[in-house]
Amino acid sequence: MPIILGSTNQADYFDDEQTGRPESDLVGNAGHPAAYFNFDNANTPSLTDGTLAFRVRVGSDLPQLGTFDSVLFIGMDGNSDGALDIFLGADNKGGTPEIKIWDAGTGLNISPSTTSVSAPPGQFSYGETSANFDFSQVSATIDPPATIFDLDVDGTTDRFVSFSLPFADVVSEMSRLAGIGISENSVVRFVIATSTQANSLNEDLNGIPKNFTPTLTWAQLGGLSSPTQLPEPGTGLLAGLGLAAFACFDRFRRQARR
Repeated sequence: MPIILGSTNQADYFDDEQTGRPESDLVGNAGHPAAYFNFDNANTPSLTDGTLAFRVRVGSDLPQLGTFDSVLFIGMDGNSDGALDIFLGADNKGGTPEIKIWDAGTGLNISPSTTSVSAPPGQFSYGETSANFDFSQVSATIDPPATIFDLDVDGTTDRFVSFSLPFADVVSEMSRLAGIGISENSVVRFVIATSTQANSLNEDLNGIPKNFTPTLTWAQLGGLSSPTQLPEPGTGLLAGLGLAAFACFDRFRRQARR
């Protein structure tokens, strides 16, 4: 399902990454969301198993052709109080590429100026494989019925950064690090960002322009998603985020048009 931003409903601002690296530029518009999530509950009675997955659109695969060379952060507010509690993401800047769960820093974590990421990450990290990570060009095959594949008109085809991780581990770390209990019935909120390093948000903030007031809250800036319930009705098995699993994300596009 698309991750919808709350106060502004601005999908993203083009070419607003702080470092000038087009691969870190989050891109989206009203018809082509910048970010999606998917939850597969594994079709069991448990409320804390299954797989949580994200797909985020970036403007390019440069500077290193064909390789995602940044950190993608999904900040997660587990109790919808406006403060980020943990971070999920793909760390492709820290040596071996890994999917990780980080604790939020010791600040309030309610605005860019009060938010940080604690490094090293928590108890869970996962090597990137074709089953849990993908970095592919946007096309009509994986993003129907899209007809625009270069939203920011920079001359390069946009890319999707996609990753998945066990929901049970997210539940465990949300409880251990933030003292918040979540399940597949929980309502959460997200902030999405890219970075050159795994302990700060220093490249692009989804839905927030390049020049912003860092003391304003995530909600005031428009970067905090609307309250989102995790389950996606009728979700089938999500085995991974390689080519075999793109069909799961095709469903996001159909839901976005309803």
